[in-house]
Amino acid sequence: MFRPVRMKKVDLISTEEYKDKIIRTLHRRGVVQIKEMGNKLGEEEWSTILDSHPSDPNLRTMNNDIGSLNKILETFEEANPEEKDGFFKALFNPSPPKKIPVGDLHGKELMIEVGKVLERVKSEIDEPMEKINGIDKRVEGIDAFLEGIKRISTLNVDISLLIGGYYTSTFVGIASADILERIEKETKDITKKIYIYDQKIPETEDHILVIVCLKEYFDSISNTLRRTGFDRINIEFEDVEIRGTPLEVIAQLESAKNKLIDERCGYEKVIAEAADKHRDDLEQILELMIFERERTEVKTNFLKTEETFVAEGWIPADRADKLREELINDVNGRIHFHTSDPDPSDDVPVKLNNKGFFKSFELITKLFSTPKYDEYDPTVLLSIGFMIFFALMLTDAMYGFVNLLLGLFLWKGGGKYNKMYKDFGIIFTACGVVSVAIGAITGGWFGDLFVKYLGINALNSVLLFEPMGSAGWLCEVTGQQGIILFLVISLLLGIIHLDTGILTGIIGNLKKEKIKDAFTGDLWFLLIQPAIVLLYFNSASYYLISALILILVAFVLLLVGHKGMFFFQITGALGDVLSYVRLMALGLCTYGMALTFNALAALAGGIPTIGIVFAVLIGLMGHILNWLLQTLGSFVHGMRLHYVEFFSKFYEGGGVEFTPFKENREKTVLK
Repeated sequence: MFRPVRMKKVDLISTEEYKDKIIRTLHRRGVVQIKEMGNKLGEEEWSTILDSHPSDPNLRTMNNDIGSLNKILETFEEANPEEKDGFFKALFNPSPPKKIPVGDLHGKELMIEVGKVLERVKSEIDEPMEKINGIDKRVEGIDAFLEGIKRISTLNVDISLLIGGYYTSTFVGIASADILERIEKETKDITKKIYIYDQKIPETEDHILVIVCLKEYFDSISNTLRRTGFDRINIEFEDVEIRGTPLEVIAQLESAKNKLIDERCGYEKVIAEAADKHRDDLEQILELMIFERERTEVKTNFLKTEETFVAEGWIPADRADKLREELINDVNGRIHFHTSDPDPSDDVPVKLNNKGFFKSFELITKLFSTPKYDEYDPTVLLSIGFMIFFALMLTDAMYGFVNLLLGLFLWKGGGKYNKMYKDFGIIFTACGVVSVAIGAITGGWFGDLFVKYLGINALNSVLLFEPMGSAGWLCEVTGQQGIILFLVISLLLGIIHLDTGILTGIIGNLKKEKIKDAFTGDLWFLLIQPAIVLLYFNSASYYLISALILILVAFVLLLVGHKGMFFFQITGALGDVLSYVRLMALGLCTYGMALTFNALAALAGGIPTIGIVFAVLIGLMGHILNWLLQTLGSFVHGMRLHYVEFFSKFYEGGGVEFTPFKENREKTVLK
């Protein structure tokens, strides 16, 4: 549990005739991570007898077929979208994922079947797709033309009369008022034989200009207009003759566009019917083709001779014997399957080994980094600390109960089919349970709502201390205010948390035989604590001498381990401890905001007639806001205390996660 799964290095040697069968077995079982062996060819002992495995010539065909299948499925989704769960349904009550039963189709048989399926589907959808593409292009052209024509819609002139003739060229466009004089001057400087019609566009500062000139001046006038900022409008639509005023043309083209869209709907219906008929076939054949491509691509990691191939990988030690037996049976003993322990220099992939609900907390560990193979897995320690810190910062039993319900719904709802939802559901459920317990002993029941306003005084029977008061058993025994107790508890928990991290680091260094690192790292911090206790609680000479000896040893370890930087180790340790004050700070924030919303709701309740409505709204919205903010804050700061303060004492991370060569079946299931 505290260490990753023990891994074995596995070497496979077999003949070419069994290669595909072995690869299929490895792929189906999904317990071996295949290593790339090309780097071994740099060693003479390997390069003299082995060659790299060439890329399969069928790979390009596979990629093309997969691309075609994806394209058709995208087309089907556009024409006939599959019904999908909404956000909340996917979270809490998802529909079971569709699983299509398939046979064990692979190799040439699969390639032939893919060709048949593609041919059959394309024969039904190629023509309507071609028609749709043509319509889309036509509609796109109409939209682009209309965008310009609509800008000159107030022009009451037949557009066909504005198209240039045999001897003349016409420019139609928009010009702002401040460039009109410049356009007129510069164009007339080119030629006096020019006509300019100017019409102001209502409610704007822009003008519609129609400029007519002789064809011989077209280039000069065009360059001048472009330079002045004149925005020319295209009034010629493809090869179609346009007649009528801009408004009439707009109506004509909108009508033509609507007819094209109706025509497109007819073709889409054909494709939608094809989607109903062929979608399952395409999805299953696509997944099988992806598997086939994976099995084909993995061969490039092997080395080979003319008759044999060699593969290397990693396998969990407890799965090796079963896989060996299965492979030997598959190929009638024609295989060499050898496992060995990793070398110290090997970059061993990591598979975490947590059980039960601890496994879900791996999600938080991996957000920081995967542990190295020879490193302690911090997940169990993290999960315990995270739950306690989360609950202390939330400090309200009812907020914890809401998180408990949310976690259960997420776990038993979306978590049935989605691992991430399941993990978050279990985390929220566990944190919710601890939050209910800690909220109860700190008197948080939507703040003071249940006790002060609803009069449920029986809840005080489990009260340990009140964060912002003096009620509670612990306050009575110690004579201290709740806020002081909260501070002390936060600091003590912080010290225990740091000590756990330091001890874990020392044990890890001792196991790695890093003796110096074990004693000159943070051991001084452990020694200084009993020294402070001895100095604080007893002034007898033998206690004083013991404390001074511990302080001296701690100081020597500091000097040896950190030399001139020892002072920064002391201030850093002090900062680490004080960082845990956030447990109290966020807990007080939760409790204080809850009290505030309760008080505001009570004040609003005093308003005649409608006061009860305002009271309920303020209380409900206030507590929802407080719950959201404090839950988020507790989650983030809980991670922060582990990532920064705790992990820095023993945990490096940087490991490579174990990724086995495996079929990830999402759409299909073997018959």
